[in-house]
Amino acid sequence: VVVFGVTFQDKNDWVVAEVFLREFADARREPALQTSPAVSFSRASPGELDGLKVDESDSKVFISFALFKRHWDGAKADASVSALCQFRNYLHYHIKCSKAFMHMRMRKRVDDLLQVLNRAKPPAEGAVERKTWTGRTMN
Repeated sequence: VVVFGVTFQDKNDWVVAEVFLREFADARREPALQTSPAVSFSRASPGELDGLKVDESDSKVFISFALFKRHWDGAKADASVSALCQFRNYLHYHIKCSKAFMHMRMRKRVDDLLQVLNRAKPPAEGAVERKTWTGRTMN
């Protein structure tokens, strides 16, 4: 079992990470991914850390990977170690990308709503162009 303790300074990061980790843990339900390592996460320290002095603050989450012999056989060992070493960066990268995507969608939505509001404005009365009977513009 490999355990990561990840601290989130921003509560919004934790919300996005929770959704991401829930999908990550539920991915094993797919038939093609059933041989992948089991993943679990919680705010409480896992049983493997009992007896150790562990900081359990509200902003910390523990992510556990249960690895089996099939994950360490032959050439898979290098890939497993590499993936585990890069997991924290992988997680934070996806959190930032998710937040950027949501901000992009919110900005687009605000722009669309502003266009609707601007189209709904009645024309100013002083801005009406007045013309004579012959078609000449009056100032």
